[in-house]
Amino acid sequence: MPAGPRQPSSTPTAAASGIAEADTRFGLDLLAFSNLLPAAIAAILTWNSSAIQAADRPLQWAGLASAGTFIVYGVDRLRDLSRDRLSSPRRTRFIEAHLRTLKLTLTAAALAFSCLLLNTPINALVLLGLIGIVGLLHRRLKQIATLKTLYVSIAWTAICVGIPALAAASKPEFAFESTIWLGWILFSAFVANLIASSVRDGDAARIGRWAPRPLALARLAAYIGIALAILAPDELTSLLWIPTLEALALAFYRPTEHYGLIVVDGALLVGAALSILHRSLFIPGA
Repeated sequence: MPAGPRQPSSTPTAAASGIAEADTRFGLDLLAFSNLLPAAIAAILTWNSSAIQAADRPLQWAGLASAGTFIVYGVDRLRDLSRDRLSSPRRTRFIEAHLRTLKLTLTAAALAFSCLLLNTPINALVLLGLIGIVGLLHRRLKQIATLKTLYVSIAWTAICVGIPALAAASKPEFAFESTIWLGWILFSAFVANLIASSVRDGDAARIGRWAPRPLALARLAAYIGIALAILAPDELTSLLWIPTLEALALAFYRPTEHYGLIVVDGALLVGAALSILHRSLFIPGA
């Protein structure tokens, strides 16, 4: 009996499913590895801090924070591809596949950053310079996981809280006490986030003998941020969203590149967005 017609190895439905899956993977890789997410986090946290501290020109400070973060993270990842090949292989493959595009976006970010610097006060320029020096030394300093968690958290706090504070310090409505509370709440959330980052990168063993369970330490830092937000003055209650979302992300932690870079980092972005919404709805005069 003659054989029937040969069946194709895959159906149109299976092919479409494969294309959709590939598109989803690319979308997740783009979100996680393009440096757009940390840049967006820096922008929205700085915007929120500017509003809380009554700083003028919040768009400028948010833009500086966003462009500067994009540059620091982009340059670091381009310089350290060999080390990241072991700790973040998926990210390394993405960067190598889109190297030209990433370099072009870095150039655009540098131009934007330079333009935003033109009318920046001298005290803010000094702080930005100090943070820039830390960024240049990051490749060497990050080998010590405990030190990395500390100085990167301080740098993020300085950018997101310090720059708007310097811009608002001369205004009569500026409240130094609120700035201190704001700084400690965000610092706690950053510490929680960065300890989880060290766990994902395989640095847990180097966090220190005082931290045998680094994820437990990360969750503790998030809980401290929650406690600080509860104890803070009433006008800062909206900040509770930020450490709370970070604690929630850490409660279901998975040591994968996508979870760490999208869910754990994204918790800061969503928390800041909810904080802004909370302020606009429930805090008079916000």
